[in-house]
Amino acid sequence: MASRLFVLSFVCLFIQVCFTASIKVVLQATPSTIHPLLTRSLRLRCSLQRQQPLHDNTTNSSLSDVDQADGNTSHGDLTHVMSIVITKENVSDGQGEEVASVSTFDGPITEPPYSGSVRVEGSTNNSAMSGEQGYLEITWTTPPDTVSGLYSCQAFGLNAHNQPVALKTSAAIASELSLSDLVTFVSLNFNLVSELQTMIGSLNSTHDQRVARLEQQYEDLSFVYNLRVTELERANADLVHQISSLNATCCATNRNTTQSGTIQTGRLNCTSTASYVTYSRPFSEKPKVFTSVTHVSLFLPDGTSQVRVVDEDKAGCTIICNVPDSGIDVVWMAVE
Repeated sequence: MASRLFVLSFVCLFIQVCFTASIKVVLQATPSTIHPLLTRSLRLRCSLQRQQPLHDNTTNSSLSDVDQADGNTSHGDLTHVMSIVITKENVSDGQGEEVASVSTFDGPITEPPYSGSVRVEGSTNNSAMSGEQGYLEITWTTPPDTVSGLYSCQAFGLNAHNQPVALKTSAAIASELSLSDLVTFVSLNFNLVSELQTMIGSLNSTHDQRVARLEQQYEDLSFVYNLRVTELERANADLVHQISSLNATCCATNRNTTQSGTIQTGRLNCTSTASYVTYSRPFSEKPKVFTSVTHVSLFLPDGTSQVRVVDEDKAGCTIICNVPDSGIDVVWMAVE
C-alpha cells in the first residue's frame, strides 16, 4: 500500500513538472532594419506566447535563479503576468534604458524622452492575437537613425507555485542608409514636388477664372446701377419740371383761386399688386396724378420699373408698378 502511494505521488509530481503550461517571450521588430528618410513606420512588439506543456530547465525558476543566469531566460512557467517592460541598451554604459511598460496596475506608458515620439499599446492579460497571454507594442512613425540599437523585453510575474519569475529576450534594430536609399529618397521628393507644382498651377488657374468672373459680375452690376441712377435722376428732373410748370400755370391763371387741397402729395412702396391711394381731402374736380420713382433695386431688368396710374377720381387713384414682389419706392402728386 505504501509503495502504491509513493508511485502515485511520484507520477503527480512528474506530471506537474513536465506538463506545466509555459510562456515564451518573443520580441520582434518590423522591419528589423530601418532606412532613415525612407522607412515610414517601425513596430516593435513583445508578445507572451503560450507554449505546449513541456518540461523546461527554467520552468518554476525563482527570481534568484534568473539572476544567476543573467536574466536571459525567454521560456518558462509564467502563470500570473505582473508587468512587461521594453528597454534599450545605452551604448555609453551598456545599461538598459526603459522605453515603455505595461502592468496589471497601470496601462501602457512610455518613459521620457520617448513620450510623444512613439505610440504604445499593450496588456498583461489580454490580446487580440491568438495564443498570446499579453503583449507590449511600440510604434514609431518615420523612425530616425537614433532608434536603431539593441532592445530587450522582460516579463515579470509568478509561476504556478506563486514564486517570482522573470523572462527575458532581446532583438536588434539595424539602420542602413545607402546611396541607393538617397537616390530613392530624392526621386520620391522630386515626384512630390512635381505633383505639388501641378496642384498649385491648377489652383492658380481656378482662382484666376473665379476672379475674372467676379470682375465681370462687378462690371455688369455697376452698369445696371449707373443706368438706374440715371433713370432716377431723369425722372426726378421731369417731375420737378412738371411741378414748376403747373405752379407757373396755376399762378398765371388765377393767383387768388388756389385753395388748400388743390395739390396733394404722398409716398408708397409700389408692387405688382394694385395700391389704392386715398387723398387726404377730396378734390372738387378729378386731378391729374404724376409719379416718380425714388428707389430702384439694382437687380431689376430693363423695362420692369414701369409705373401706371389708373382709375383716377376725386377721392383717390390706383397705382400699379410692373416690378417683382420686392417693389419700388414711388412718390405721387395729384394736381387739380
